[in-house]
Amino acid sequence: MNFPVHFNKLFPGGTQSCVLLLVLSALVLGITQETLLGQDANNFQIDGTLPFGDIPYIWILFRRTPGGEPLLDPQEVLVQAFYDSGASGILLSRETRDFLGINAEPNANFVDVGVGGEQDFEVSEPLYIALADHSILEEPTEDDFHEDLGPWRLMLTIDEVEDPYTQQPIDIVGIPGMAGKSVVLTVEVEIIDFLEIEIPYYVTQIMESNDPCIPELDIEVKVQFTDFLYFTPKQPRPAAGVRL
Repeated sequence: MNFPVHFNKLFPGGTQSCVLLLVLSALVLGITQETLLGQDANNFQIDGTLPFGDIPYIWILFRRTPGGEPLLDPQEVLVQAFYDSGASGILLSRETRDFLGINAEPNANFVDVGVGGEQDFEVSEPLYIALADHSILEEPTEDDFHEDLGPWRLMLTIDEVEDPYTQQPIDIVGIPGMAGKSVVLTVEVEIIDFLEIEIPYYVTQIMESNDPCIPELDIEVKVQFTDFLYFTPKQPRPAAGVRL
């Protein structure tokens, strides 16, 4: 579930409303305790993970200059995005870019290839971003955000969602927001007493790779970085390569 970029204005209760939305979703969709926690004898489950493809979130702040004024005051409006190790860049929905007043670079177009095939994106003006640890029960202040990263150009979705009542705009922070860091995901549970159910969710923490507070590993999965820029076509051909 992805909450709107301006959910603090839509839901004055702040992050507590996120829990309410999860509860309502469980009621409407008929999600049971067993479904939430993946309690099925046929499932291969790793302790400390959520089993049904839930993607963690991260708080994100945008600036045009390093250490400059945020595009929006985080005390008034907070922006959260999916924190996705399967994404090679940073993506903003049409709704989010318009809400933040982010400009697109004239005559620039980027084509990304994903599971659904090719998709066209516009390219943002150069921006600095800062990230903050995420929990649905706690909201960050500006001091909670890590150092500015960038300047980067972001992928900008061209069209708004077709049906805002059944679809949510998607914002994603990918590998550029993780490079050189260690990301620790902890599953915590919110207990809804009157419904007698438990709602699991990820708490996302960004740490330095040598931080002694990083938990010990039970399972290690080796990954490999592959650079596909050599295969990236450019139009016109003499054009400079992109860095998103």
